[in-house]
Amino acid sequence: MHQVVWDLSYAGDEGGIMCHMSRSAETGRALVVSLTYVRVPRSMPLARAVADYQKHRVKKLKKQGER
Repeated sequence: MHQVVWDLSYAGDEGGIMCHMSRSAETGRALVVSLTYVRVPRSMPLARAVADYQKHRVKKLKKQGER
């Protein structure tokens, strides 16, 4: 399902970068999800940067779980 990201925020080490998404900006309803779990098409300009962030974030989360 395709969503429109209309805002970003930072939720600290616990949440990371959060994407505020909706199917259309007019509904007033949003889904907020960590960028770690968002799929981004490779054709998008920031796709490589997002993939790098996700890889780093997953490694960080695994390390935190090992404590």
